[in-house]
Amino acid sequence: MICIFAIPLKYGTVAGHFNRAHEFCLINVKNHVIDTIETLRVPMLDERETSLWLSNQNVTHVLASGISQQSIDHLAAQKVEVIWGVPEDSPEKLVKAYIDSKMILHSNTIQE
Repeated sequence: MICIFAIPLKYGTVAGHFNRAHEFCLINVKNHVIDTIETLRVPMLDERETSLWLSNQNVTHVLASGISQQSIDHLAAQKVEVIWGVPEDSPEKLVKAYIDSKMILHSNTIQE
């Protein structure tokens, strides 16, 4: 199984909010093993356009610290699974924790 995870970044670390990301770390996972990692700058887009842009990058999952319900809805419409409330950590460690079913999520992270 192949999955592509997108983690929003701001100044090289996990962004506190999805819509404030300057770039996304895209991590390709094949058969539960991290295969490739790349960082892409985010074009100036609104929430709906960002979800379309991520979908065009073949993203299957978004791991975010904070995110608005509107962004979640836009991503879901593109068949992108959203996992929110992720702790601040390196993108690789976050994806590894998720695929190993060891991710601990924070509550109260849906933001308007």
